[in-house]
Amino acid sequence: MRIAMFVFNPCTRDPRVDREAWILARAGHQVRVHAFLEPGLPVFEARNGYEVIRTDQRPAWRRFLDDRVLASLKKRPRCATSEEAPPPRSAESLQDPPDREPSVGGCPPPPPRRLPLKASPEVLRHQAYIARINRIWAGMAASWRPQVCHAHDLDTLQAAAEAAERSGARLVYDAHELWSEQHYFASQEEVEAWEALEARLAPQADRVLTVNESIAGELERRYGLSGVLPLLNCPRLVTPEEARRGRLRQLSGGRPVALFQGGYMADRGLEELVVAASLQDRVAVALRGYGERETDLRELATRHGDRVLFLPPVPASEMVEGSAEADIGLIPYLPTCLNNYLCTPNKLFEYMMAGVAVAGADVPELRRFIAGEDLGSLFDPRSPRDLARALEELAEPERLAGCAARARRAAEDRFNWEREGEKLVALYGELEARS
Repeated sequence: MRIAMFVFNPCTRDPRVDREAWILARAGHQVRVHAFLEPGLPVFEARNGYEVIRTDQRPAWRRFLDDRVLASLKKRPRCATSEEAPPPRSAESLQDPPDREPSVGGCPPPPPRRLPLKASPEVLRHQAYIARINRIWAGMAASWRPQVCHAHDLDTLQAAAEAAERSGARLVYDAHELWSEQHYFASQEEVEAWEALEARLAPQADRVLTVNESIAGELERRYGLSGVLPLLNCPRLVTPEEARRGRLRQLSGGRPVALFQGGYMADRGLEELVVAASLQDRVAVALRGYGERETDLRELATRHGDRVLFLPPVPASEMVEGSAEADIGLIPYLPTCLNNYLCTPNKLFEYMMAGVAVAGADVPELRRFIAGEDLGSLFDPRSPRDLARALEELAEPERLAGCAARARRAAEDRFNWEREGEKLVALYGELEARS
């Protein structure tokens, strides 16, 4: 079958899209992914048996401004001014995250959000921009006459639905997130607009899939759906190089190393993690990644005695091997929104594949894996003291080795993409039989 996929990014660091396209291509389908064109990327790319088609989404006037006017200005040397480089804040000006009493029996779900009613003009313009891009993609895809249109997340569902209607194709909706429950939506108007779109289009899909059982159940409850398929974000089966295993101990004086690997963003619990590093001595804590909060995290770490190692990020293709350099994988996400509360981040399965123990927030889906498979320790991510306690538990050599061995065994036996992806292949087999 010809499968048109849509993803609202350049398709360079989205492992779920890559894995799904790869396994469907391996099963004999013709897969084309519609994505963004960014500077330095090719318009067309053949990758792992499938195609990526990138489109410059800028209107003509914007392309002229960026490529002709602004590009020439960027070549001119600029003089730094005091306004361009404000002095850094002192470490003393930063506030420590509050240390709450740990919840008994797991973190409670987040309370209902209280958001401003109206969206800002910038948000409304961005929503119009998303709708315009979806219309462009729908037209491009329909001209190819796909037999299935596959939306990766809600911000491409309109494109997939329109292309499917024009082509007489099947529609698949792949919800990577509980979309309207993400922490960065700042107004009720924005949330309601996304929920109305999902309520209108999700029931039209021939199949809906998502990342875990809890979000599958929530989508079924909200929109009257049935048979939403949980498709876990498991990596492909690899064996990390033995030369890299535990390599970060060289930087920690021989202590076990607990590693957070990913983006430095809000609500990831990284401030609490930095404080927790200073409350115990048995495990070294390392952050490997990048993002908008890096400066604040470094300053907070300095305030607490420089007890955190900051490491440069590794390529998306090396996340498992990078995880294997540590002893413990960290998932300290704060349950500040329902999407975080029900999450199973990619890094959970990357840590398992790497064969390291896992310390994670005590929320439903992480508990299902960490406690259910006995992979490590759970903690209340709002409490640095409780996080420090979980690290000290895993510092025991026998406990650490046992959790690591069980994590790797579970990844080899069940939680790998070669096995998990067969669910997607079977789903497409059903769609093909119904065509």
